[in-house]
Amino acid sequence: MPRQDDPRQRLLADVAKMVQRGQGRKDVAQALKVSVWEARQLITQARVLLENVPAVKFDATDPQFRSILLRQLNRPRTIKTLAGKLNVSIEEVEAALTDLEDRGYIVKRVGNTVQLGKTVQTGGRRIHFPNHFHGKPMQFGVVSDMHMGNKHSRLDVLEAAYDEFARRKIKTVFCPGNYVDGEARFNTHELVVHGFTDQALFAIDNWPQRKGITTYYVDGDDHEGWYYQREGVEFGRYLYLEAKERGRDDLQYLGYLEADILLQAPNGDCTIKVMHPGGGSAYAISYSAQKMVESLQGGLKPAILLLGHTHKMDYCFPRNVHTLQCGTVCDQSTFMRKKKLEAHVGFVICTFQQDINGAIVRFVPEWFPFFDRQYYGTRDDIQKQMVVGG
Repeated sequence: MPRQDDPRQRLLADVAKMVQRGQGRKDVAQALKVSVWEARQLITQARVLLENVPAVKFDATDPQFRSILLRQLNRPRTIKTLAGKLNVSIEEVEAALTDLEDRGYIVKRVGNTVQLGKTVQTGGRRIHFPNHFHGKPMQFGVVSDMHMGNKHSRLDVLEAAYDEFARRKIKTVFCPGNYVDGEARFNTHELVVHGFTDQALFAIDNWPQRKGITTYYVDGDDHEGWYYQREGVEFGRYLYLEAKERGRDDLQYLGYLEADILLQAPNGDCTIKVMHPGGGSAYAISYSAQKMVESLQGGLKPAILLLGHTHKMDYCFPRNVHTLQCGTVCDQSTFMRKKKLEAHVGFVICTFQQDINGAIVRFVPEWFPFFDRQYYGTRDDIQKQMVVGG
């Protein structure tokens, strides 16, 4: 039995008696005027004192424990300090931190301290695409800046894009960021879903899925990137994990801000860079894309550069880089109107040819423009009237 001169042990002895009487967490919490979580911890420890009563197994994935741990991680703390504050072992804290990282939270480790981080390493992962048919044209699709969760998002255009990709037998689609709208002061009243969990689930429900098509996406520093800066969640990885749990393996997260896709030919290779740059629109549509390519260090240029963010469609060829601004799948929002920013709504199919040494010797961007919703409603009504002879 515990030493009665130890206040903590006396408390555990009292809890043990309540457990023997069949009282649960809520009863203990009410009697001791503590939270349900604290009562759970006390019961766990008190049961160890009772002969032939098994202890409650620690669960690193317990949502209530995760919530309390996240609050403790708002500033740097040692693992030992966290273990003491949460009444668990150091090993159990490590297990809980690993669970957080697996769920997309950014756990920053500096020396012997941990805290919730707000940034992740840029650059993403590199994917290799072997060219088994050098000298023959290949294709990929692009959808960008869908801003799903905003009432101005054009989900009808997104569905039409994937219908066309499937019809063309395109297997690979790239998205250079801002696939959800995120949440900030100026867009709150235009959102149909709030919070990073609901926005991730909304994206999973509304991002089209077609047999044989895999979509590779990066995160922008804005919109989905706002969740990095506030909640400390790597949104793209969080969405990937949630999608995978729901049986969707077609959504593949490439990383934060940019990622490289290596196109391998028999005697060489080249790179497609998928990127969500910063900055606003310039006085000329092509200006920001041109300046981006001009700024690239020698030897680091991609052969193809896919740019999101600007909501413009444009193709140019500075420094021998096939540079494509990929438009948007979202109508002009109130914020864009205030900033006098035009939205080029549509999607792209790119056809390219790579020679045996890896160079891109042909590149054809095919733009599918869309107009406002009213245009299609009026057009379809007219077609219906013509069919019925109205």
